[in-house]
Amino acid sequence: MDKTILKTISTIRTYISNINGYINSIRIKTKLLKSVNEKPFLNLLNCNKVFMDGLKAVAIDYKRNYGELKHIMHLSKQDGFKNKNEIHVSDIFQRAFIDNYLFDIASKYNSKTSEYFNNETQYFINSKKNDSIGVWSYFPTVKELSSDIDDLGEIVRYFILVNRFDLIESICRKGILTAVQNQTKEGGIQTWILPKNKLSCLQKIQQNFNDSKWGNGPDIEVTANFVYSLFLYKPQLYDDLIAKALEYLVKNQNANGSWNCRWYSGQYYGTFVCLRLLFAINDHIKYKDTLMSALSFLLNSQNNNGSFSTDGKESVISTAFALKCMKYYPDKTKEAMSKAKKFLISTQSIDGCWEAETFIKPRLSETYKSKTLSTVIVLHSLL
Repeated sequence: MDKTILKTISTIRTYISNINGYINSIRIKTKLLKSVNEKPFLNLLNCNKVFMDGLKAVAIDYKRNYGELKHIMHLSKQDGFKNKNEIHVSDIFQRAFIDNYLFDIASKYNSKTSEYFNNETQYFINSKKNDSIGVWSYFPTVKELSSDIDDLGEIVRYFILVNRFDLIESICRKGILTAVQNQTKEGGIQTWILPKNKLSCLQKIQQNFNDSKWGNGPDIEVTANFVYSLFLYKPQLYDDLIAKALEYLVKNQNANGSWNCRWYSGQYYGTFVCLRLLFAINDHIKYKDTLMSALSFLLNSQNNNGSFSTDGKESVISTAFALKCMKYYPDKTKEAMSKAKKFLISTQSIDGCWEAETFIKPRLSETYKSKTLSTVIVLHSLL
């Protein structure tokens, strides 16, 4: 058969597969938003109206098993995936991400939180992969997707907050040991957690998909996020690794003072996670030029109304992460922070949420956004 005809047939099949996947994703999303969770959310005291309204909105989604927070992705057999289902649903990364922020918010307002976080801890324990490494992947039901240090970093940090170091030792240890062996000469750490040698048959498949579909690391913002968790966990044990990672981050800072993101929209999240690690290390003399360059980027990129933009559009998520960055320079950013806070408060919706904006941008399929995620990010930046 003519190659042009075969190519056309393949293209049509891909279109049909994508359309069916989109329709099925909508059906699953609709079903998720009707689910019910009777477990208690945070019981917050003495919140101002902005926080009370925002957290009420998050609580509503939690009562739906975080149905709006979940990421739904269509990965078809047409594209080479060989799983039981073509629609995959997960919220492991998102849940750990917002739980780290919710813990800070709850601590600020003296919330009665133990039951909520106990339930979340059990959720993460139940969600880990049952493979030779035994940690977490973004979509556990996609066998072609290996575990990654971004999920692992978020959950390690969560276990630290809830004082479950025993779980880091019993569950996370092998994943950490495998990941740290994959630090490059430049100091970045490979995003995917795979052993260097003696890969299993499944791990070879995952490596092939890393090469052909997902993309190989290291990634700047992922390295910064994971290394920050190691710093909080056992800084002395990983001091050499952390030092090399810092040099990698400094070397990869943009000329304008920001850092790029491979997996996330805009430059402000990447800038935040890099600054968070640099300020945690607290060597302001050694990294003075890096820190001052980042400050210039923040001050020079703020809009007149206090917002920050991504791709030319005002963004509440970018503004929230820019605000979190500016808090590291309190004496130099008072006016800029005040303007950013006013912008964020003015954009809160009647239902208490903030607009869902693109946050995660996987190489395959559509980008991910969530009102629940946006809301928790903004609330945490306003603490």
